[in-house]
Amino acid sequence: VFMPAHITRYMKPYIKLRERILQDDIGNIYSITARRLSSFPDCGSQDWFSDYNKSGGVFLDMAIHDLDFVNWTIGEINKINASKISDNHTENGMILAQSKNDVKINIEASWAQPRTRPFTMEFEAVGSEGSIQYRQRHSEFKQGLNSSNTDSSEDVIKIWNECNVEKDSLSGNDAWELQLKEFRDSIYGHTTPRTSIEESVQAIKIANAANKSVETNKYESIK
Repeated sequence: VFMPAHITRYMKPYIKLRERILQDDIGNIYSITARRLSSFPDCGSQDWFSDYNKSGGVFLDMAIHDLDFVNWTIGEINKINASKISDNHTENGMILAQSKNDVKINIEASWAQPRTRPFTMEFEAVGSEGSIQYRQRHSEFKQGLNSSNTDSSEDVIKIWNECNVEKDSLSGNDAWELQLKEFRDSIYGHTTPRTSIEESVQAIKIANAANKSVETNKYESIK
């Protein structure tokens, strides 16, 4: 059994976002904007994150989760343009992409935040009949499974349309545990991992294309 660990596929807010988008709650999707912001990761042995040839930089560490989620939710990304700034253990990147069904995608990925700022995730989709937004800012995001503090105690999804504003409050982030349980159940043959090898390879191809675009300063096609 092989299961790529794309954690956003197990997070309640992202599961809810995907459900609402696939249910056409905001109509045809025009654009998606996502941000994933952090200080430089100091958890890697021998500072391997700072070695581009080993880590692939901020796009392969951070943006890949949003690229995978967008690819999974709204259709295959087929064109990408990117830029980034790197300087002394900081890196900040911007991605402009387009899906095969012509959705415009904007993604910011950062290793340039001060350590006093909590890990931040944001997602917004604009459609023909409204928009949907999610924001998460909690310093406890990277704590272990047994932590008494969860990173989703204040998670809120908002949906705007012509008539009203909806708000979904989600509590209890058990994404890490859910992911581990699914891997266990897959080993025992009770289920299949929700991320396939092919989808994971595609996410890597897209992130690598973003890195190539930084070098060429051109749009890169995803093959």
